[in-house]
Parts: sequence; structure tokens; C-alpha cells
Amino acid sequence: MPKGSGGMGFRDLQSFNLAMLAKQVWRLLREPDSLCATVLRAKYYLDGKLLNAKRKSGSSYTWQSILAGLECFKLGYISRVGDGTQIRIWEDSWIPSSHNLKIQTWRGNNLVSTVDELINPVDASWDVDLVQSIFESVDANRILQIPITNGREDCVAWHFNRSGLFSVKLAYHCQWKKKFGARIAGPQGSGTSNRQVWKNLWKLQVPGKIKNFGWRAIRGLMPCKAILANRHVIPEGGCPVCHNGAEDIKHLIFRCDRARAVWRAIGVWEKNQVPDSGRSLGVHCFGRSDQ
Repeated sequence: MPKGSGGMGFRDLQSFNLAMLAKQVWRLLREPDSLCATVLRAKYYLDGKLLNAKRKSGSSYTWQSILAGLECFKLGYISRVGDGTQIRIWEDSWIPSSHNLKIQTWRGNNLVSTVDELINPVDASWDVDLVQSIFESVDANRILQIPITNGREDCVAWHFNRSGLFSVKLAYHCQWKKKFGARIAGPQGSGTSNRQVWKNLWKLQVPGKIKNFGWRAIRGLMPCKAILANRHVIPEGGCPVCHNGAEDIKHLIFRCDRARAVWRAIGVWEKNQVPDSGRSLGVHCFGRSDQ
């Protein structure tokens, strides 16, 4: 998980590996005359359309890996309109302002299949009447806003980079979001206040072990007696120091008599009074940058 979502920021190796394989797909597209591309094209995609390639019986491990990277690559690529002959209207990603880069209109019985059929061959501009008659208003407006480069073939670009060049870092984030995106939809990672908690924690000017301690406390990963008792590791969860209540994280850091004495000794007890209910430990401790 990213640090901004409550994680420690370690990379997911599987997602990173797929992003690296997606880079090989980008190289095959950018250098179609290279030796590697020539050999693979002759065996696995004779029509030269790598994006439409499928797995075949007896495929080598190299080709299977490239196909795995291709699935990652498809999460962020977009086809730039040139002459429109290579872009499939209903299957390819070519609408920049669409949430999934694809047409949202239902195809139905429409016979048009490639983008060049939507372009007026006389002046190389969009056939406005045809576009508006086939697509819903939202898609029609999006299509008419796409510039057409006359005299150039269609090309593939990376949508999430202004330059259009592929980025392993951005591909990793696309793959990670596909794999783990649902996990950060809960209150731990999606709320603005919680994100601010993690931001304030990681930017503190303190040793790394202090930040790690704060992270463990907010995530509830401290081996306090109350937590261990709830997991049936030990029989009792009372505080062994003050014998006044269960030793949970709030008690350990704030409510124990010895902890209170430490806060008073350093003169910050007033700022660290934790309410019995309401905000979480993390929001209380790190909700403001000046605390």
C-alpha cells in the first residue's frame, strides 16, 4: 500500500514485474524492425498488430510473459488518430476524455468499424452528421474534439504521460490500482482526514523508527495486552503498570498514569488529551501539522 493510503510504501513485486513487461510491449511497438520484434511477429502476430495478439498453443515463456505485460499496457495506452484506418471504433482505447478511454455508446447494428469511416475524405475532418447520428451526444462531442493529423498513420501513445511516452512508474500505478484499488475504498484509505493523517505522519522531522512506531500505533499493530488477550494469546489484558483498565493502544500512550506523567513532564499534556469517543487515534495525533 502507498504511504498516503496507510501503507509502508513497499512495491508490489507482481505489479512492478508486469509494468516492466509492459515496457517490452512498448519497445516492440516503437521498434517494429528490431530483431526481437521481427522474430516474434513472424511467429505470433503475422498481421503486425501486437495489441490484438492472442495466446497460441505451444507459446514460449517469453511470449506468455509479453502477453501478460500487454494486459498491463492496455490499462493506459491510447490510440492517436491519424488516418483512422488502424483504430477499431468499438474495441480500442481512443477517446481521451472517456473514463476508460473507450466509446460508451452501445454498438447495436452499426456497421462502421474503423475510425476512418467517420472521417470526411475530402477535407480530412470529422463527418459531423455521421458522428452525431451514430453516437450518443456525450460520445459525439468527445469525438469531434479529437484533432485529426492528416497524412499520418495512427499511432499508440501512453495516455497518462503528457509526452505520450511510456513510463514504468505510471504503468505500475495502473496495475496496482487494478489489483488493490478496492482495498483503499474503505475508511482507512479514502477519507480526506485519514489521508492528511498519513501525510502529517510521514513528513514529521523525527527519526524513522519514531515514524514506524506512529504507523504501528495508528494501524493497531502494537502488541498491547488487551490486543493479545482479544486474540487469545494471553489470558488477561489489564495494564501491568497502573492496573487501571485494559492496556490498549490509547491506554498505553495516553491514559496510563505513567504515560500521563511523561506527557506532563515534557509540557505537552494539554495537547494530547484523547477523548473517550469520536476521532480516531491517528486523526487526533496527526490531524494537524502543528501537533
